[in-house]
Parts: sequence; C-alpha cells; structure tokens
Amino acid sequence: MLGMLMETRFLSDQVVRWRLPAYAGPPPTDSPVAKRLLLPQGELAQIHSGQDPIRYLAAIELHEGGIRGNHYHLAKCETIYLITGALTVVAERRETRERVAIEMCAGDRIYISPGIAHALRITASGWAVEYAPDPLDVADIHRYPLV
Repeated sequence: MLGMLMETRFLSDQVVRWRLPAYAGPPPTDSPVAKRLLLPQGELAQIHSGQDPIRYLAAIELHEGGIRGNHYHLAKCETIYLITGALTVVAERRETRERVAIEMCAGDRIYISPGIAHALRITASGWAVEYAPDPLDVADIHRYPLV
C-alpha cells in the first residue's frame, strides 16, 4: 500500500477532499472501495461506488497556468477526481467570504456543496473527471470571480 484514505474537510464540511489510497498489488479485503490499483497493465482508479446516482459526467482537460470555474451553483453539488496533473481549488463561502485554497494531486477527489464558489488554478497539466447526481442545468451556473 502506498497510502491510506485521507479525508480533509473545509468550510464547515461543505468542501471535502479525499486522497485515495494506492495499492501496488492486490489490496487487502478490508480496503476502502474508493482506491487506486497500480497494476502492471496500468492504473485502475475506483472513484465512485454506491447508491448515489450519477446523472452528469464530464472529462476536463487541464492546461498548466489555466483557470477553470470562477462560479457557484445554487442546486448542484459536484465531485471532481484528478486523474493526472495538479491544481489548487479555491473555494469560498459567499455569505462570509471565508476562503480556502486546497492543493490537489493525481488521485485526489473533492466534493463541493451547492452555494460554494469555486475555481481551479491549474499548476500542472492533466485530466480530471467531474460528476454530479443531477443533470447539468446551465441556468445554475452563476459567475463569481475568485481567481
């Protein structure tokens, strides 16, 4: 095993980052469902399993030096899994202006609650997957300059 599931909570639990554990061989039977399997044939990242539905799924290309987001959603909660690259998630509670900067590296997953303004500052090019329990509603994208 190359790590353990690490969970860090921010902004009164409205933003949560998980560092998925990575296993170089067969994982133990008591390993968490969400994990990275580093296999000879390539990595298998198990990022979601359970009763929660996924009705929105997107692949995000990340260019070093770029900024993505700078918005919030009133209804949508979203989860982002970073496949490759590195970024900083800047998140802000709009009512109080409480702000955090959360570093993410490959293998990290982050959950962002509705109402939390967020932006991604890309520090190393790569790819991410975004998913949500509800379909995309473009009327629920509200611009909010953070970065």
